[in-house]
This record gives sequence, C-alpha cells and structure tokens, in this order.
Amino acid sequence: MNIELQDYLQDGANYKARAIMCILQGRINEIKGADGLGHSKDVMIHVGRFENCREQGYVFTLFCECIFIKNYAVYEHRNSDKICVLVNKKFTMDTPDGYDMFGNRGKYDVDAMFRYDEIMEASNYIVDAMIKDIQQYYEKKEEKK
Repeated sequence: MNIELQDYLQDGANYKARAIMCILQGRINEIKGADGLGHSKDVMIHVGRFENCREQGYVFTLFCECIFIKNYAVYEHRNSDKICVLVNKKFTMDTPDGYDMFGNRGKYDVDAMFRYDEIMEASNYIVDAMIKDIQQYYEKKEEKK
C-alpha cells in the first residue's frame, strides 16, 4: 500500500525511522518546490514500510509527474544500530521489500550510514538526494524540448 507522505500516520517502525519521516513531512514543501518552477503539485512521495527481518523502517518513493524516480529506504541496522539509507531505481508495483532494495548488495553495503544519534544528518541526506533528483528530472525534461 502506498500513501502520500503528508497523509501517513505512525505504524510502529523504530523511532529513528519515524523521526526521519516526521522531518521529511515537515520539509515536504522544500522538497516539492525543489525545481523552483512551480511544479510542486507534480511531485509526490509515497511511503511504505521497510521490513527486512529485524531492520524496520520506511521506503520513500519519489515521483515527478507520476513518473517513478527513485526509492529511498531508511532503517536502523540490526548489528550496529546505525541509521542506514538505501537508494535504488528499481520500480515495483508495491512498496519495495528488502530484496528489492538491497539487490545483490551485502548488509553493510548501503548508500549512506549515520551514527545512531545522527537523525538530522540522515534526514538531510535524504532531502538533499530528493531535491537533486527532482532538479535532474526537470533539467533532463527541459533538454528534450
């Protein structure tokens, strides 16, 4: 099930992932307005649960103009308690699961890893990545004109 980020309620994921989701909810206008051209209504972020055994968190799926851009998963690592971020470009009809997000990677092969108390840094990483991806989407669209 996918629900737009601003409409999502808490569902029991670990508190670090919930805190990051709350920060993203608070910065949704910053993310959606990233292109600076007034396309905010065309940017959507769907949220679903990330469940990989003891690693529980969220997957944020970014769309521009109903076109899939990327998935960003955030969770607490099962062995180190570090905050992990996985990013991938694999489109799935439902929320991507652990196999979709990891692909052929190992459990420590993540896109970004933060200390257990670096919730703001992990949030900033995801927001910055989303803004960059939105800007790249609209730049490529302009180049095609």
